[in-house]
This record gives sequence, C-alpha cells and structure tokens, in this order.
Amino acid sequence: MKLPKFECPGHFVEYFARNPAIAKGLKGQQKKDCEYIAEQIDLIYGNNKAMSPIEHFRPNFPQSLLLYQLNGQGQMPRVLMLEGANKTGKSTLGVAWQIAMACGQFPWLNPKLQYNFVDGVKYWHFDFSKRWREYRKINEYLGFSSYNELSDKFFDLKRLCPKLQVPNVNIALGETYTESVDKDLVPKYISEIDGMIPKRWKPKSKKNQQGIVARIKLERGPGRGSLFHFRSYKSPSEEFEGIDASGSILFNEPPPQDIVTAVNRGALPKDTRALYAYTALKEAWLYRDYVNRASRWLV
Repeated sequence: MKLPKFECPGHFVEYFARNPAIAKGLKGQQKKDCEYIAEQIDLIYGNNKAMSPIEHFRPNFPQSLLLYQLNGQGQMPRVLMLEGANKTGKSTLGVAWQIAMACGQFPWLNPKLQYNFVDGVKYWHFDFSKRWREYRKINEYLGFSSYNELSDKFFDLKRLCPKLQVPNVNIALGETYTESVDKDLVPKYISEIDGMIPKRWKPKSKKNQQGIVARIKLERGPGRGSLFHFRSYKSPSEEFEGIDASGSILFNEPPPQDIVTAVNRGALPKDTRALYAYTALKEAWLYRDYVNRASRWLV
C-alpha cells in the first residue's frame, strides 16, 4: 500500500485519524514503521502531556504575540497586558507565564524537547498536535523559521530579564478569594485535572485560615525554591507588606489602583514583570495610565 509522504508526526496523526481503516490494512515493514511512530507519539505526546503539562503548553495566536514580545532594549517589557473576552485563555496564559518566570525559562520551548524519527529528522513536541499546521503558521508570522530558532531566542528568560534570579517570589491576584482565587486561579497551578505544575516538581501548598491555598512552594524542578503567593483585590493593603515580588505579578482581571500600588511597592527594587490578563469591564484607570499611553512595544 502506498502511503503519502508525511511532513511531520502531526501529519501522520491527522492522516490516520481521518483514515482509520488504512492503518488496519498495513502489512510488513510499513506496519512496523507506522506502529513505531505511533508508539513514539503516544510516549511523547500522550503520557508526558499528563506528567508535564507546562512542557506541553501550546500558546495560541494572541497568547504567542504576548509571550514573544520584546521592548526597545530587546527584553521582556516590564508590563504586559492581555485584554480579551471571557473564556479566551487569559488566565491559562497568565498561569503558564508566571510558572515560567518562577523557573527562569519557558518550559514548553525547552531545546531538549525534540526527537529523532526517520532519516535523522528532528521534530518538536508541538508537531505532534493535530493543529501542527496552525503552530507553524504562528511561528512564520512571528518571524521564526523553526522551533529551534524560537527556542534559542526565548527559552532562557534570563536573556529577556537580565536581573531575574531563581528561586524568586511571585504574586497572583484575583477579584475574590473564594471565587477567583480558590476556584479559578489555584486549580490552574496544582489541580489533578487542569494543574500546570508537574507533580515531579513537588509543589507544596499552604492554606490560610479560610482553608484556601495562600502559597505554593516548588520543592523540585527548574524553579526549585520559588514561591507563589495568592491574594485577592479584597485583601487589605497591609497583607502585601513583606511580600516582595522578585519574579512576577499576575493580575487576573482588572485590579483597583490602590492594590497595584501596594503590590508594586515591594517589587520596585526588583526587576519584576507584571501581566494584566483581563476583560475590560471596569477599572477605567488602566486605560488612562497604561493602555492609552502604551508604546508599540507594550502589548
């Protein structure tokens, strides 16, 4: 049976997903070759995705535009802003970005995440997605000819944030403790289903008096020793005293101006980056002080 020439493992997956009967009809060396590739795809893309979700995170187009921005000095901007409607991946992107800041690297761009298949050709784990064509187009739009080129430029965050030290301290804030923090933010870090921090990094959580996770510490992994503190916009300003964010600040939904002032007070001596991931429904001061004054380097 003559098979088409597969451009990458993603093409292979897509072809046999559409034509399952053909896979059953393969014999001899063709069957062995296809079984080997399918086995490797399952090993790399299937099991490892569950074991290491942050390493298999795939930014969509608007997320990629934000993550791979540079300012006039060729560094990550001090303020990043991602505005969008509900359910567009803003929180997920914010959590992935903050975990990366805690590790000093974008784990999904790890140069080790490439594999040899046929004729010495190297494929990235991105290529195993059925949407591999979309990710290649994103790369081309961003000006990168390969994942290797993207990795060389963006994997090591210390190139983009020269003063970033690991381990570091990070703060994530939501509108309320019970809804925004406990039910939305925290599960994206450590839950069984959606948690992006791999279990092998041994994330250790600490709860407050309300029984809500207030802190996570990475006991292992590339961000070993880094901390994530969780607060809400309802928290009194004195709760932010003593938490000097040296890595990143994530504002999930528009924050009140006094909260931003309180959080930034401890971050000023550091080279801390802040990401605002929000739906523009309130806190108009953000437009006055940030969006309307933003240069072309600010997303």
